[in-house]
Amino acid sequence: MREDLPPVRALEGEVVRGVEVLVRVQGRDVLLNTNASPVNNEKGQRRGAVLVMEDVTERRRRERQLRNWLGALDLDSEGCG
Repeated sequence: MREDLPPVRALEGEVVRGVEVLVRVQGRDVLLNTNASPVNNEKGQRRGAVLVMEDVTERRRRERQLRNWLGALDLDSEGCG
């Protein structure tokens, strides 16, 4: 839902950290780690939000690959001995 998106939540006044959002960019899925914070003026009135996004697609792929390799090593070592 739209109201669950980090920039919308920040515009509502919430500080959002480490939310992963899957988006489609130029025909491929991209996983973004997002952080968002409201921006207020000196009177405390909401003026906007700051959003920082980091593409973590490749990192997550490598983590999954490493887990698979470690799982395969563990299975191999069970047969040794």
